[in-house]
Amino acid sequence: MQSLDLAATTQLLRTAARVLILGHERPDGDCIGSMVALALGLRAYGAAVQAWSTDAAPPRYRFLEQLVTPPLHHNFSEFDLLVLLDTATTQRAAIAPAAFAAGVPSLLIDHHLPVETNATYACIDPRASAAACIVYDLLLALPTPLTAPIATALYAAIITDTGNFTYQNTTPRTFAIARALLETGLDVAAISSQIYNSVPVTQLHLLREALATLELTNNGAGAFMYLSKDTLRRYNATSLDVEDFVNYPRSLDSALVAATLMELPENGHVRISLRSKSSAVNVNLLARAFGGGGHVCASGAVVKEPLAAFLPRFRAAFSHYIEQYQPT
Repeated sequence: MQSLDLAATTQLLRTAARVLILGHERPDGDCIGSMVALALGLRAYGAAVQAWSTDAAPPRYRFLEQLVTPPLHHNFSEFDLLVLLDTATTQRAAIAPAAFAAGVPSLLIDHHLPVETNATYACIDPRASAAACIVYDLLLALPTPLTAPIATALYAAIITDTGNFTYQNTTPRTFAIARALLETGLDVAAISSQIYNSVPVTQLHLLREALATLELTNNGAGAFMYLSKDTLRRYNATSLDVEDFVNYPRSLDSALVAATLMELPENGHVRISLRSKSSAVNVNLLARAFGGGGHVCASGAVVKEPLAAFLPRFRAAFSHYIEQYQPT
């Protein structure tokens, strides 16, 4: 994999006439917003662009331009370039692995630390608050007009990945980009309302069920809750319906680390979401212990065993992990 700076990445995008834009599994706001913004920008520049994902976007982001579709075919060789956004490994791409075996150059654009990958190129900036911040710089460099739909997608991506500018990844550069986007005439209240005030009733029912399982460990320094596959089936729910539930145990005043565990109805595996309040507490280390990974303050994993069997092991590992951050 060859690392590219902003100028080299811009030149690569300029020379690609047929581009396929991809995101990661279970796309979040940064992923969807970055995909939509880059697709619109490259189309405005003159490229023929498709944006595909095998995983649907959460309902809260469907107000954005509806450019992301399920894969239309498997002839990946018809593209000049594959662009994968918001992940530093092709293994998390929401596309069949055959896409990266078709001989087409691939480009990662991300703000996560790089990991081993079979991509051709990578434009990675861990200092960026979101992948959308890198996309913003690339669109300015192309150059392409910063239209209202592009600005909306970028702003939605940035606020979701910074927790409305409250997470530690928020920097002066983040606010500078947000200001530039607002100067296009964005209705930020409408965007925030679409994302944060459009919860279906199913999510509230599931939240009630999850909160009933809330457990505290290490004198409240750890907090987690869980949902079984039977509960999800009872409400005909999917993983999209529990997005961001981990923020509820994280909001406890005593909590250093929070987690949610969800037993997937389709296979009985357990998906773990981990969050910490401070970069001094690296939940990526705990995620890696379960075969996962991610950010210092936000990570996850999938464990291939039933929830009932996994819970005792998780409790022990969770408590032991937190002990290292507590004063003796």
